[in-house]
Amino acid sequence: VYGPLVNDSFAKSRAAGGMLGYYLNEDFGVELSYLNYDATTSDNEVAIESLGGAPDYSIIKANKTISLSYTPFYAKMAFMNKAILYFDMGFTLGVGFTDYEIQKVFTNDSNVDNSVNEKKSSQHFELGVMQQLFINKNFAFRLDIKNTIYSQATQKYKVSDESLRTQSSKSANDTTITFGLTLFTN
Repeated sequence: VYGPLVNDSFAKSRAAGGMLGYYLNEDFGVELSYLNYDATTSDNEVAIESLGGAPDYSIIKANKTISLSYTPFYAKMAFMNKAILYFDMGFTLGVGFTDYEIQKVFTNDSNVDNSVNEKKSSQHFELGVMQQLFINKNFAFRLDIKNTIYSQATQKYKVSDESLRTQSSKSANDTTITFGLTLFTN
């Protein structure tokens, strides 16, 4: 799967990863997913820093989730009166871990900024909506919208004295839209 992180003001990112699922029947399944984010500082963050500001923020790096999948909607539609397309729509509910990096800069006595970023991990809760459009009985295009909620540690972004770097936490809500190809096996 591949797609954008859509709601982080301080990072621009695309997620790439994979999902592996086992369906107990037509409606219920269990999925494992891994998403790796290529997050970089957003244009908003660059603009804030150019004005002399420095927000406290973290950048998402990856998440690993186990989720339950429920697919209550099955349908078919005509495509230009030439073919019948089948699709599913379902929901996922999961838990896992999100890896993120606290963005920190230390300004030394010579006024030189040095990056001292710190990697952290936090448990998350995830809600998702997915839709699959079938190409044939073994392949489908898949669209997922996943909302991940977790508590994220933050520290003061820019300091010249490390004793001034305070730590707090905030609630984070990352929304990722991914597109992929599903392979069904028997």
